[in-house]
Amino acid sequence: MNTSYQDMVKQLGPPSCKTGYTIRAAPTKSWNHKELFSMYPKEERYFDIQIMDVTWDEGDTQLMANFHMVKGTNLCFLVKRMKKGIKF
Repeated sequence: MNTSYQDMVKQLGPPSCKTGYTIRAAPTKSWNHKELFSMYPKEERYFDIQIMDVTWDEGDTQLMANFHMVKGTNLCFLVKRMKKGIKF
């Protein structure tokens, strides 16, 4: 994907929710569990990697994206569209 956070905000407008965490503190049960930990296993060498979760509401769906910092830019590495109300 490699689209920057700034470019996604230009295309989609302000997000409805934005949170951040390190891999050390990453939730282990969530919408991105499999992809996140296949890219950044919960190992000491990745503990300080910063992840940003961003959500845009779009009618009865949500666009959910993960970003990581690459050379000073938050780049999207995972995006999913999900129906609202799905519990994890």
